[in-house]
Amino acid sequence: MPREQIFDLYCPVCAESLLDQRCLVDGLPGLGLLVENQGDLRKIWLSPEHGIYLVIEEIGLELEESGSYELYCPHCQTQLPIHDSCQRCGADRFIMAVCGLDGEILPLHVGSALICSTFRCINSEVHPESVAQARDEFLARARVHAP
Repeated sequence: MPREQIFDLYCPVCAESLLDQRCLVDGLPGLGLLVENQGDLRKIWLSPEHGIYLVIEEIGLELEESGSYELYCPHCQTQLPIHDSCQRCGADRFIMAVCGLDGEILPLHVGSALICSTFRCINSEVHPESVAQARDEFLARARVHAP
């Protein structure tokens, strides 16, 4: 079965990519985030594949199973915006931006990914309808500008 990597994810505050080429998770660039743990911001890397819940923790960081954590951008160290509450566990779900086919970061209402703040909760989303809409908009713009 082919592996399905999610789209490159970006901080909705500073627009930097959250995929870290320096830390591979199961052979793919990890989704690098900071978590607040006992007052310190520490690094974690999540699998970039939707539905795969592998996590690499910074040495010395021990996250509690089912613990809920604040998530931050590793570049600007701003907390990721809270989108809604998880339907599965009730914790906050954070939102990240995705990149469209033309390489531009999409507005959050057009393309986004959601991740639950509870460690190892499986309720994450990538909005395929948003990606399809972005593809259609990209193709429409390409046709308008075609010679």
